[in-house]
Amino acid sequence: MENLPETFYVDPTRGTPPITTAFAAARLSEPSPEELLLLLHRPSRREDALAVLVTSEDGDGKQIVHFLLKSEVFPMCLRCMDLGDELTQTVSALVIVKIVMEEEGLKYCSGYGDRFFSLVQVLGRVVEKLPERRPSLCLLRLLIRCYLRLSQSPRAMDAFKNCIPARMTQEKFINFLRVSHK
Repeated sequence: MENLPETFYVDPTRGTPPITTAFAAARLSEPSPEELLLLLHRPSRREDALAVLVTSEDGDGKQIVHFLLKSEVFPMCLRCMDLGDELTQTVSALVIVKIVMEEEGLKYCSGYGDRFFSLVQVLGRVVEKLPERRPSLCLLRLLIRCYLRLSQSPRAMDAFKNCIPARMTQEKFINFLRVSHK
């Protein structure tokens, strides 16, 4: 990891500038997939690595999703969503949305019961952990996009009906979404 660009590492005394802005402005090469996976395992660098994954739009979306599925990124994103703070959950959810929006990603997530249930369980736990008052609208929208996309999988449709968190059907929760939508 010594060959990462110096600007990739953020000085904690100076605040945390968006890493993706630094890459875009300086036109620096992004870390390799192996380096990103190593950074995902380090809590202090996790958000930076996730941000790089979210903004990696250099190639075809299908190629990016193919890489994400072949690496350990999907389970790491689930773990980050499950255990991370709101920002980590949001950026991880962006990566998951990027995956499930592609057909290959949807097949990957719904093709095997254990993967599907792991994803749905993590989504459910994140929904249940959202604060009662003023949950993160950005995170909530990403979670809903995941649920909507998963509902389009014929293999997962029957099991999916029992996986929606009860909180998402509560009147208070639905009203929050209605008010926030306006």
